Order: sequence, then structure tokens, then C-alpha cells
Amino acid sequence: MEIRFSEGRFVSSQNEINYQEVLDDFSKASIIRIMTYNISAKDNLDALLERLSSVKSGTDIKLITNIPSRFSTYYPSNAGQHMRNKARENIEVYLKKLEPSSFDSEFMPFFNFTNHAKIIGTENIVYIGSANYSNESRYNIETGIITTDRSLIEKLYSDFFENVIKVSVPYFDDDFQVLRLLAFSLMVKFNIHKEKILETLYRYNSKKNKYFL
Repeated sequence: MEIRFSEGRFVSSQNEINYQEVLDDFSKASIIRIMTYNISAKDNLDALLERLSSVKSGTDIKLITNIPSRFSTYYPSNAGQHMRNKARENIEVYLKKLEPSSFDSEFMPFFNFTNHAKIIGTENIVYIGSANYSNESRYNIETGIITTDRSLIEKLYSDFFENVIKVSVPYFDDDFQVLRLLAFSLMVKFNIHKEKILETLYRYNSKKNKYFL
């Protein structure tokens, strides 16, 4: 997909958030859109999510995030076990931090397990770059483009962002989605226990890529 625009500037930073202008616009915004590879992993104070908690009531917020270390399959090895454990930790943290009832606004989180894009914006200004919506990003060298081009922003949200939502997993938006989320969480736990059973009861033959008693 290609969307052309004419108004924008390059930004870079280290030891600070390079989309601070966007964060400052949150208090005036009626729409907030965030697309990130991750959020802050630590299950404690989160300055960026607190920003979303403090916006005016009724603000339309949609956030899409991946979950690092979460894969469809894992190798039967120490490294694979480590990744499974990390994925489980991340899923639990993400479900807790992104619980919609914790926000006063109209907050809708989604999970997309192939996403690596980073977009943070309102209806007035948007950042497209390398920085995630995570506190840890401030310590990295991050670059991006900031623009107030309304035409670009509208097309970015309607033609790109909404299309990604269609292929993402919603946290929930009705009773069915609550059940879907529960099933998703249980499936992750089931796969972890299944791998443990395979590793303890069966022997793995790497040449044949099969398990044997």
C-alpha cells in the first residue's frame, strides 16, 4: 500500500520519546490510534499507558500490539522452553495492562501476531517510525516521521489501520469475544502443557522430526 503526503518532518532521538508532540496532543484528541510491536514488558508503573488512562472520557482509542516471544510453535529444546515461558509471562502482563475496564475512554485493544509496524497518532498529528509504544523505547536510537497532514492521517486510519484490525484478535467487544479471549489464553496454556508431556513421555527424533515412546 502507498499513501503519498507532502507535509512532514524527520525526527530522531535517544533517551527521550521522539513522538512527544503526539503524546501532548492526547489531551485534545477525540481519536487516538496506536500500532506497536510491543508495550512495556514490566508489570509495574507504565507512563505511556497512564497517558491513555488520563485522556478525556469518550476518547476513541484503538491499540494494536504484537506479543513478543509468542509463536505458533516452539522447538523441543531449552531455548524453546524459555521462549514458551516468556510468551506466557508476556501474555499475562499484556492481558492485565490492556484490560479495557481500566480505562475511562472508549479503549479497544487488539492483538496482531505478525505486526512489527509502529504508528502513534491522533486526528491532528501522527508519528510513523521505529519507536514502540513502550517506555523502553526512549533509551534506543529511534527515528521516524511526524506529520499533521490531515489527508494522510485520515487515509492512514481508514485504509491501513482499519484493515489491520480486520485480521487482528480483539481483546473483546462482546460476550463472544470474552469467550474467544478465554479460549485463546487456555490454548496457550494447553500447548505449554502438551509440550511438557511430549518432552517427558516421548523421545524426539530430529532426523525424522517425530516423537517416539
